[in-house]
Amino acid sequence: MVTDLRRNPGKYFAAILTNIPASCFNLKKEAFFFYPCETICSSYFSFGTSWKKTWLDAMPYPQIYCHRGGLIMRVLVISFDAVSDTDLLRMAGTSPCVAGFLQKGTLVSGVETVFVSNTYPVHTTVATGLPPKDHKIISNLRNGRWVCDSRRIQAKTLWDAAAEKGLRVAAVLWPVTGYAKIRYNVPELHILPGQNQILENLRAGSRWFQLREFMRHRKKLRGITQPYLDDFTTSVAVDVLRRKKPDLTLVHLTAYDAFCHMYGKDFGRLQPAVVSLDRNLGRLLEAAGENVITVIFSDHGQLQVGHTADPNTLAGENETGAFELCGGSAFFRIKKGNPPSRSLLSEMPFCRELLHKVCQEKWFGRFLTEEEMTISGYSSVALFGIAAKPGWCFYEEKARSAADCGAEPERHGIEKGNHGYPTDYEDYHVFYGVRGGDFPADARKTGGRITDVTKLVANVLGLQGFGAGN
Repeated sequence: MVTDLRRNPGKYFAAILTNIPASCFNLKKEAFFFYPCETICSSYFSFGTSWKKTWLDAMPYPQIYCHRGGLIMRVLVISFDAVSDTDLLRMAGTSPCVAGFLQKGTLVSGVETVFVSNTYPVHTTVATGLPPKDHKIISNLRNGRWVCDSRRIQAKTLWDAAAEKGLRVAAVLWPVTGYAKIRYNVPELHILPGQNQILENLRAGSRWFQLREFMRHRKKLRGITQPYLDDFTTSVAVDVLRRKKPDLTLVHLTAYDAFCHMYGKDFGRLQPAVVSLDRNLGRLLEAAGENVITVIFSDHGQLQVGHTADPNTLAGENETGAFELCGGSAFFRIKKGNPPSRSLLSEMPFCRELLHKVCQEKWFGRFLTEEEMTISGYSSVALFGIAAKPGWCFYEEKARSAADCGAEPERHGIEKGNHGYPTDYEDYHVFYGVRGGDFPADARKTGGRITDVTKLVANVLGLQGFGAGN
């Protein structure tokens, strides 16, 4: 059970007199236990009923808690969307804030993300510690609409577990947080034509908090254009870190992902996103302070794409199903009922013919394995899945490539990047890094899985056993 000393002054004084273990005093700087008593008393008598707010705001290290004889520190989690481990190391050469973070913290590279390696499934895996097959967010889209509603997550999340412990949570443009029970919530929403972004956000997030932040930072926005959106995201996160001091803060930065989709892996053309990412990291670290555990991670990498294809041009109009396109992979979903056993595919004339056509295409990489189908959550809704060959991706807007190119199902000469590929593709690993507390400085490790981020955050927050089903 976490004892939040900020919100219970009586327990603050009791802790000083009775139950504070020696380990609580083993700090590099003075802890709030030594805050001058006369200052506290002065605040109490001078400000009347407002004494508690004045005292708490004046405390130098309000992020420290007594927890089963140890310390719990506040946690800041920053998602670097689409930054692979090799991208991060390349950035460090020209980005002072990224380089400084790595010098003062621990970096784990060569981390395996989860399949399907797209933003919403991976972020929900980080939030739950479970693969898509268990939390049920298997794609960015559902019936052509972005999956923004957290009520679709069928597993306990970090913010749920933190709230049960009495901890406060903030999330700024974190995927799949619409209508989540998060105290300070600015959910990432993709609106439909005719909808108003601010009104939809107010409905799905923390109303008064969002309204205040929108009014304060609205001039930084240019719709969802990057890097302006990340500037807005960071400004809101800086406010909440300084003013509200949540126990867990989740921040999603997407400029690098947006630029990769537009320009591919040309590092020169990605510089505006790199500069933005570095600057925003520095702002967040400054706002968080030295005594906050900061975790950075990436959900997926991006691969260079020169050509796109729409496999639905092979399937044509049929009564069996259609391909659902997920960037570097595609799944043949049936239209009605549950899919039959994949061992019977060869006995189905239409599927046998379709499989033969797929194998002949120059964009075909390989069929997805049974394990990949299961982990992704598509084994219950799709007959089979395919992966695009490196240099190709499946265009998510069905029929557009065929319309643009006449009878040809592919569009050539497109310089961009994409994700959604199998996790064993080359140069497709991700990373996570942590700074603060007892984590060693300038340390390097290799390996692991993206769910290690969940375990790390849960352990720092004292959420024992969270994600144990993974």
